[in-house]
Amino acid sequence: MLAGEVASRSPFHAPLEAAREQFGRALGELVQARIPPGVDLEAVTAIASAAVHYLALRARFIKRYNGVAIDEDAGWRRLEAAMTAMIRGAIAPRAAVQSRR
Repeated sequence: MLAGEVASRSPFHAPLEAAREQFGRALGELVQARIPPGVDLEAVTAIASAAVHYLALRARFIKRYNGVAIDEDAGWRRLEAAMTAMIRGAIAPRAAVQSRR
């Protein structure tokens, strides 16, 4: 479905897009109170989501992406760990980030 959505538009894509956006906003509202001020949660999740979608699409045709086996569960576990670390870094309180420098 994702491949079709980026390749062309059809009448069934709009409701899927709307549902995905509504879910994303609802999820954002749930966690926003726990995110430090100044963090653009929508942008962080958009980048993370786009990365996962892209890799999922690529996994249909290739086995490895930048050395990670995207056709295996172990490769996806690596990606999940890396994405978790990146998101934690992006939403960490600024004082904690500055104290690590």
